[in-house]
Amino acid sequence: MDMQNSLRRELDIYTRRSKALAEAAWIDASRVIDLIARDGLDVRYAPKIAASNLQCVGFEAQARLKGTSGRAGTDSFLGCLERTGIVSPVDVWLCEEVEQAIGRWAQREMYPAVSIKLHSDTMACGPAFDEVIKALRYLNVEIELGAGVSLAKDSTLSCVGRLRDSGARVIIDDFGAGYTNYQRLVGTHFDSVKLDRDLVCGSDCARGRVVLAGACDLCRKLGLKVIAAGIETRNQLEIARTLDIDFFQGLYFGPELSWDEASEYFAMQRVRYTA
Repeated sequence: MDMQNSLRRELDIYTRRSKALAEAAWIDASRVIDLIARDGLDVRYAPKIAASNLQCVGFEAQARLKGTSGRAGTDSFLGCLERTGIVSPVDVWLCEEVEQAIGRWAQREMYPAVSIKLHSDTMACGPAFDEVIKALRYLNVEIELGAGVSLAKDSTLSCVGRLRDSGARVIIDDFGAGYTNYQRLVGTHFDSVKLDRDLVCGSDCARGRVVLAGACDLCRKLGLKVIAAGIETRNQLEIARTLDIDFFQGLYFGPELSWDEASEYFAMQRVRYTA
């Protein structure tokens, strides 16, 4: 009887806490919507570099609140929307912006690959996902699926199939972050794996290099291309270049760029990085 009473008390505490958290999440999301209405959103482009020759081969497109930059500029506002399950409109907006950007690049005879990260709400095969397919069909795009996207759901796998049928390549993002589930690598539905920035940053020590090398070797044996995110120093780049990695991303190759800046960067081709 005491156990039952204890369980009921814990359930009551959990219920009150959940309501408080839900209310706080709603307030945060409401503030973000107000900021978007006031300031608007920008698309910023992070360079993607080929390991073979250090040329820029494409970009990761990211939505930013105007007036912000970097990871904090996206993670904070997108996180608020994702916690309340309303981030899909931003994903759709970003895809439509990328569609236009790719069209403008094509007019200049420039064809960079562009990657876009989709959130779990968008990957639920609802109307938002239909809009994504409509915007990106048969374009040179890559879709990144982060740790929040469950690859065990039939609906998600159906969406992955539709993405691939539309010509998109699919990337498992954030691999090595948090409680990484290696089961995500078992399916044959993916083209590449993006290693989390923490794996790359950890390569500054000997044990970290062993872990990074093991992750690269595993992905390669599975026939997956490997992208190393979070390259920030010359030392990290040199370590990464000794491993079986296909592409690099990170601040070492420059800050996030506007469309005009990205166009100039891509046209340069050869990355100019400081020694």
